[in-house]
Amino acid sequence: MVNRPLLSNRPSWLRIPEPGDFRSPVHDERVVARLGLFLGAAILILFVTGLISHLHQHPVSWLPFYPEPVWAYRLNQGLHVAVGFATLPLVLAKLYTVYPQFFVRPPLTGPLHALERGSVGVLVASTVFQIVTGILNVFKLYVFGFSFTTVHYATAWLAFGAALVHVGISSRCCSGPSRPEPATSTSPTRTSARRTGPPRWSPARAGTGRRGAGSSRRWPWPPSPSRR
Repeated sequence: MVNRPLLSNRPSWLRIPEPGDFRSPVHDERVVARLGLFLGAAILILFVTGLISHLHQHPVSWLPFYPEPVWAYRLNQGLHVAVGFATLPLVLAKLYTVYPQFFVRPPLTGPLHALERGSVGVLVASTVFQIVTGILNVFKLYVFGFSFTTVHYATAWLAFGAALVHVGISSRCCSGPSRPEPATSTSPTRTSARRTGPPRWSPARAGTGRRGAGSSRRWPWPPSPSRR
């Protein structure tokens, strides 16, 4: 008698899930794509406004960046902080929609796929780090033992570069949701639709037509010679 492996006797709730097990509409490709678009726009805004803020605080000789007008500097800082706070729920929602992809087997299918997975890991880690340290900086809670401006500026380049790599590889390797092909004139669906359409008007059915509805009278067909 052959003994089966112990793994085959384990309950179904101990089985490693597969992407097909997650049937919630929030995991749909269109939801993931829209959240990725919003998150990408937020990262771009944060990078540009953060770069302007860094040039204000650490000007360079070859690119003079003056703090006037004051309202423009306040607008830039306010936009940076507001988008930073809004990015937190976007990141959480994005992670929730794509986490079934962690159970894809095999996890890596080639060098390009490994690079795409690595860029995602770097992007998620650097983005979460930027958000957490940025919120702590807003509330002046410097619990970390490093210079906030220096590390925040360096990590911004890391996150932006990882986002570019991820978008570049995804646009090359991944395709969007499939669209139904237009039916041609020889399509069996369209042919069957023509065949199963409403029957043509027949004189024998005139008694049940528009004029003869509700009456049992039938018009003779063909007409007799006396009625011509």
